[in-house]
Amino acid sequence: LAVYTVGVITCQPTRKAAEDYYHYCILEQADWQAVDNILALRNITPESHSREEFQKLRIHQANGLGGLPLVGDADFIAAELANLSAAGFDGIAVSLVNYADELPYFAAEVLPRLSRLGLREKRC
Repeated sequence: LAVYTVGVITCQPTRKAAEDYYHYCILEQADWQAVDNILALRNITPESHSREEFQKLRIHQANGLGGLPLVGDADFIAAELANLSAAGFDGIAVSLVNYADELPYFAAEVLPRLSRLGLREKRC
């Protein structure tokens, strides 16, 4: 049985740039009404959880429906993906905020690092 996870990847040239972009997209621009509605469908409300726990769950939900947040530069992202592999994960579904803008950078910077680490197989 193969084991996979979902990763919400924010990869920028520097860790600071990635953290700033993540903060802007996930915290500043989140549709909090939609997040709260989704949580309410799962009976997660301010009344059913402590204030601190509810805020944590809101942020987790805003972060790509609860995927594992990976935020950093290409070296950090590749290292974290290597850690997931070492922990026994067979793969990851990659989620990006803006695929058109971010996928070329991810492909150019992260994938070669994963190949050098022996984590990618060549396809015919």
